[in-house]
Amino acid sequence: MSIALLLAAVAVPSAAEVVPEYGADAAFVYKTAENPKAGDTVDLKLHVFLPDGKDERPVDAEPRPAVVFYFGGGWNGGSPSQFAPQAKHLVNRGMVAAVAEYRVRSRNGTGPVECVQDARAALHAFRSRAAEFGVDPNRVAAGGGSAGGHLAACCGVIQSFPGDPEGFRTADALLLFNPGLICAPYESPEGETATFDKWMRGGLPEGGDERLSPIHHLDANDPPTIVLQSKKDTTVPAASIELFCEVARAKGVNCRLAMFDDGVHGFFNQFRGGNKPYQATLRLTDEFLVSLGWLDGPSPAAADDEPTFTLTGVK
Repeated sequence: MSIALLLAAVAVPSAAEVVPEYGADAAFVYKTAENPKAGDTVDLKLHVFLPDGKDERPVDAEPRPAVVFYFGGGWNGGSPSQFAPQAKHLVNRGMVAAVAEYRVRSRNGTGPVECVQDARAALHAFRSRAAEFGVDPNRVAAGGGSAGGHLAACCGVIQSFPGDPEGFRTADALLLFNPGLICAPYESPEGETATFDKWMRGGLPEGGDERLSPIHHLDANDPPTIVLQSKKDTTVPAASIELFCEVARAKGVNCRLAMFDDGVHGFFNQFRGGNKPYQATLRLTDEFLVSLGWLDGPSPAAADDEPTFTLTGVK
């Protein structure tokens, strides 16, 4: 390669640290953590998808927005592969995306506190390597579904958590798919009450845990958020999601809610419901990112047979 070409381009970060999985272009260990179940340690990785793939990127390219996704599975299981389709879509639209590993009860003998600690460490590590991946460190979102949506929300609305890396900063936007948002009894200023979801009971103390309950930490400085939910979800009640969004908006948060008329928990996953909910939630997420100026429009067009939903909180 000529000197001129060397000056015109820079290589993507080395993927030699660890082998990327899930179709990602690069990967690195963001944390070596205790593994109580095996009595040893486990290396936790971030798998990074890049718009330029493994090719070189022009040195004068503008820094790009990015997102870190967290898989669902009740803090008990799950795989980073869950959000690889969403990551690939956003990469094709010009963002950088990563899917995070984190410890879970079935594999590591850990609980939700460790899940939150790992999620925040992943966001911090990714942002600390922003320049290497061509990422704008001030436009890094957190996203996820169910328990992963809970972790993403914790990365956005909780300012400080035990075990935070030094210099931790919250996410700049949130992409939440039927997330767990209430982890302790809560009463809104209007007298509405709610408690944590049934799926959380095996991982939380009897009275819940406000430290990791997103609704208890909402304030006006929280990042813009989109929540995608189904009215018929019996795992994460729609009423809890609506309450969270109402409280967030009352505090001045830009909080957009897409409430789908049909769909079970996890309706947003690829290949569920003939792929129609997946495509619809992806389109709405894309539109939200366009509204923030993170993506250029237009977003993908709505399908003629798109599932029905109500969209609120659009600014």
